[in-house]
Amino acid sequence: MAYNAKILLIEDEELSQITTKKTLENFGCHVAIGSTGAEAIRLFQQNDYDLVIIDICIFDMDGFNIAHKINELQEGKKNKIPMIVLSSRTEESLKRRAKDAEFVEYLAKPLTEETCHRILSGFIHKEIVENSDLLEDNSKF
Repeated sequence: MAYNAKILLIEDEELSQITTKKTLENFGCHVAIGSTGAEAIRLFQQNDYDLVIIDICIFDMDGFNIAHKINELQEGKKNKIPMIVLSSRTEESLKRRAKDAEFVEYLAKPLTEETCHRILSGFIHKEIVENSDLLEDNSKF
């Protein structure tokens, strides 16, 4: 299934960038990569995305601070862009912090095809249906 979604991947490790981008592209996604917190915020401000995936351990700014800045940029908007953590760290305290920071999912690296499909079908398809001006009655689905 092709999702044709625009994804902002915020990741500073080159190998993770390559593998995660490839997995997302296998599902028809268009992926922009922010390697630093500053670059990620700039990309978010300059483009429209359907989903943001953030590693919480970025060298110049942690993922929670990036999420806070993205939330500030989305303040007052009806449909906020969902943010997902993708991290090699799985401590419960980090998962609680992610929930408090308004992340919708906390995923362990690496991003598998199965997990990618679940996330995209859960968030991207849902967003496309809910935001579609062409659908008058969503109860048909």
